[in-house]
Amino acid sequence: MLYPELFEQRYLLALGGFGVLSDLDKFLGIPGALHSLVTLVPLCIGLIVAERVLRGRTAYSPLVAGFVLSHPLIDIIDGGPVPLFAPLIDAGIGLRYPMQVSFGEGPLGIVFEGPLLALATATPRAGFNTYGFINAFGVTSVLLFAVLYVGLERRSRHTSEAAEATSPHHRIER
Repeated sequence: MLYPELFEQRYLLALGGFGVLSDLDKFLGIPGALHSLVTLVPLCIGLIVAERVLRGRTAYSPLVAGFVLSHPLIDIIDGGPVPLFAPLIDAGIGLRYPMQVSFGEGPLGIVFEGPLLALATATPRAGFNTYGFINAFGVTSVLLFAVLYVGLERRSRHTSEAAEATSPHHRIER
């Protein structure tokens, strides 16, 4: 694990929160303001410089910058529109996946129609808008995270118990 000393329980929620920082622009009624590289890059550079000056090293700020800067990329993959250069350019980009599969057609009984990937452009609507809250991908992601977390915790506990049992300081009482 990268920087295992950083991932103590008290830091996990705070570090993870930076992954959704960009969505605060929706609460402000200015969609895209915190998805823009014009905003995020100076913010991240300032954070890294501030940690370097105040603490004499950079440990947390590169992770925070990674979380913050990954959010617009994830939104682009999810369809966007993400205005990467707002307020300089209002248009946003996103990816669409228009390919469809038709069964019962073609020589093998299956035909793929349309491009696998397409770039979509749109301008985010200003103001307060409505957004979907829960979708199948989100539920699946949470379930996958929970299964991995529980599995890793059990493995960690089992490994530490096995190490303790084989320790020369461990006595078996009869």
